[in-house]
Amino acid sequence: MTGREAGGIKPVFGLMADVSFPPSMTSLMLFFRTILIRVATIGYAREPDFEVHPPAAVSNEARMAYALLNRKVFRDACKKENINLLVAKSIVESGVRREQERVKERGKRKHRNKL
Repeated sequence: MTGREAGGIKPVFGLMADVSFPPSMTSLMLFFRTILIRVATIGYAREPDFEVHPPAAVSNEARMAYALLNRKVFRDACKKENINLLVAKSIVESGVRREQERVKERGKRKHRNKL
């Protein structure tokens, strides 16, 4: 947090939060932002003064697991190196379950608000 929230300034999550990209590039740009923030964290030997990820954001671990399972080049490389993808599958499945629970909870809240 920046310390200016009391004055009505909303926190910005990550670098270039107000820049929009085509849908095909969005996940790639998020990945690069994360890398840049991580490099700066290591280089300056301190954590950033702002929240790097928005609330309920997908973790880097989950993004990598998804890429390993859904990108042919990564699947082929894992197969060639005899890498077991069961861990990646369990990470993605648990993320899907959490997202389904979140959606279900949002639906319940909307229904309650209509009553």
